[in-house]
Amino acid sequence: VFSRGSNIALIDNLPEKEVFDSAVFAAMITSPTWEDRMLGKNILCRYRALTNWVATGNNVKTGGDIPRRSYTCRLDANAERPWERSGFAHNDLMEFARESRGKLLAAVYTLIRAWYARGCPAPKNIPAFGSFEEWSFKVGGVLEIAGINGFLGNLATTRTAQDDIGTQWNAFFAAWLEVFGTERVTAKMVADNISGQLSFNSETGGKTMAPARIPDESLPEILLINRERGEGSLRRSIGKSLAALTGRIFHKHKLVVSGRDSNKHVRIWQLEPHEYTPVSYTHLRAHETPEHLVCRLLLE
Repeated sequence: VFSRGSNIALIDNLPEKEVFDSAVFAAMITSPTWEDRMLGKNILCRYRALTNWVATGNNVKTGGDIPRRSYTCRLDANAERPWERSGFAHNDLMEFARESRGKLLAAVYTLIRAWYARGCPAPKNIPAFGSFEEWSFKVGGVLEIAGINGFLGNLATTRTAQDDIGTQWNAFFAAWLEVFGTERVTAKMVADNISGQLSFNSETGGKTMAPARIPDESLPEILLINRERGEGSLRRSIGKSLAALTGRIFHKHKLVVSGRDSNKHVRIWQLEPHEYTPVSYTHLRAHETPEHLVCRLLLE
């Protein structure tokens, strides 16, 4: 795709029951350049990654870093057989676009020029979109000047709907806080709580069990599967999952390794209270407005 210099690449009809998750793809769509070995040859290629990636599907679900690096345009025809609809303003949309290409481009350029004529003001009503700051700043600014509101307004909602795995873990750690609070626990203690067994507390030397259990409806799918396979599988699954999620923030609490069990040499986990403190890396110059600051940073 990059070697052809394609402006747009389409991934058509993602499987409905599968999660689209790829660390390589997530890195590719946020990198200014991409370097990789040419397939079948011992040649390293380097390209500018300027392609816009589009994926289609029914009730698409994404995982990993993809939800944070994408946004959704949802089309709802409100019809049982949407492909049989009629009465469109332009029945052949592709033909209309080809015939009206000049007028459509002129309209787009006019909107962009209006934004530049106003001094490229920063949009005021769009959410933060990390890794795509320049894109959201420019597109959001153009649309806002044109009086078109709501750009990226569904970002938080669609991320939650798409990120099924992330949603499952959010529910799990909400239940964790209800059961364990900010106490230090091992993977075995969590596993014993899920299975309803007593846990051995290495610090007190006794067997304890939390006053409440993490309910089944709060368990991620991977833990439900491994619980059926036995206590050992559940404990290992919890340990691996917690290791992969270390440092993540859930419900204003950060998952951390707070030590090791001195008897069994296993990690002890904790949800620490965490408050986000924004840090400013830029400062306004004399007589500089926030809008001019954004424009200056983009030019630099």
